[in-house]
Amino acid sequence: MKSGIMEVPDMFVVTKADLGDMAAKAVADLEGALSLRLHPGDWDARVLQVSTLDPRLGIGPLIAALDAHEHWLKTQGLRDLKRRDQMKSWGRTNLLLHIGRDGLAALSEKSLRHLDSETPFQSFINCGLRCSFKAVKRLLPQIRGWPYG
Repeated sequence: MKSGIMEVPDMFVVTKADLGDMAAKAVADLEGALSLRLHPGDWDARVLQVSTLDPRLGIGPLIAALDAHEHWLKTQGLRDLKRRDQMKSWGRTNLLLHIGRDGLAALSEKSLRHLDSETPFQSFINCGLRCSFKAVKRLLPQIRGWPYG
């Protein structure tokens, strides 16, 4: 395992589980790493194996595990919160990609309160990723110094 910071997801999926020892080692490594968590939380992160060659390790158990996780998120009241946080993260990344660090800094400096009651950025967050490029195009002309407005 490489040293550094690692985000611990809610589920790990080892593909090509039919490779025998290599897949078993990957599963053991992941389970070993998960056992070192200081704050495991309420959801028990799972390590799953999938294979197109072994029907016992097909897509069915993966779908069942994903459904169980979604049900847990809903019952804990976390699903919408996590989705919104992820959209914000993707939105920031998308803006950063399209307008760069300086453009994002300019946006922060301008302060969203000086724009309409629902800013292009808020509009982007509210409607989700499907309109991200449209929101970025609406946002760019409002950033001071953007040459393509």
